Amino acid sequence: MRLSEVHEDELVRLALGRLGEAAKGFLVGPGEEDAAIVEVEGRKFLLTCDALIEGVHFRREWCPPPSLAWKALSASLSDVAAMAGEPVCALISLALPEGLSVGWLEAFYEGLKVAAGEFGVAVAGGDTVCSPGPIALTFFILGECKRPVLRSGARPGDIVAVTGQLGASRAGLSILERYLRFHRARLEGDDERAEREGIKGLSLGDVEALVEAHLRPRPRLREAKILAECGATAMMDLSDGLALDARRMGRASNVKLTIELGRVPAHPSAEKFARMEGLDPLKFAAEGGEDYELLVALPPEGLDEAKGRLAEIGCPLTPIGFVEEGEGAFFVGPGGEEVKIASPFEHFGG
Repeated sequence: MRLSEVHEDELVRLALGRLGEAAKGFLVGPGEEDAAIVEVEGRKFLLTCDALIEGVHFRREWCPPPSLAWKALSASLSDVAAMAGEPVCALISLALPEGLSVGWLEAFYEGLKVAAGEFGVAVAGGDTVCSPGPIALTFFILGECKRPVLRSGARPGDIVAVTGQLGASRAGLSILERYLRFHRARLEGDDERAEREGIKGLSLGDVEALVEAHLRPRPRLREAKILAECGATAMMDLSDGLALDARRMGRASNVKLTIELGRVPAHPSAEKFARMEGLDPLKFAAEGGEDYELLVALPPEGLDEAKGRLAEIGCPLTPIGFVEEGEGAFFVGPGGEEVKIASPFEHFGG
């Protein structure tokens, strides 16, 4: 059997079957949550890492080095936010092709300095090696939390909600890829293909908002702490999309999340893009990844306080469903009928 025949979650379980014993002393071990948790002298520390690979997560043609630094750090910090933690420091490992310019690396570090300052995390060190292939970077994050919120704590009767709006990052990625294909067609003199790849029906403001969402996401660190204070029973970040991550929360909590598709808060510009492509805007939003919003389960009595406090800092919180007995996640239409929602991307297959 090859990796292309196995789902990513199955590979995690494979690793845990052989390595899980090594983390017996952890409060939360590897693979169970967005970060592992270890307690040291009464303090709870979060440990997480995240990798970005050129050609898989980004292309140099449309991702300038400052944006890459911002996105990579944000994606890693989002795992800390998912458990209501605060970042302490970051380590970075860089694998770089020897033909890369020093100017590219200088711009990357300048972007990393800005992002680290924005999110209040110190870059404590790392490692740099030569890569015979594409750029690869991995962030390791050390965080701290007083009361971690796990993805495994959702209970029947809880309300399911999401922060912000969904689908913008997926639309932004599609626009960047189309932009690249458009210019290649122009360079090759293929006007017909260039016409097909052109972006129509979106304003410049729409395009900028969607591309910004993909290249420069923001981890919901402050918002996560508020949700924890309002009694959140389960939480995780939407790195792989609502469709896949809701199923993960349901399985981890041994409950079923029923999601009302009509209540999913799609980003207005992403809605326009989906319609332009002939796609259902709400399915598009539910299937998209890398939004880095928070999926949260809350007791009904905590919802209004959470909505009010998040609104004060400019972050909407939208109830999209409820928790009941069962397992996994179930998307329903206006008549209560099941709606099939795909997961558009997994690293391997299955």
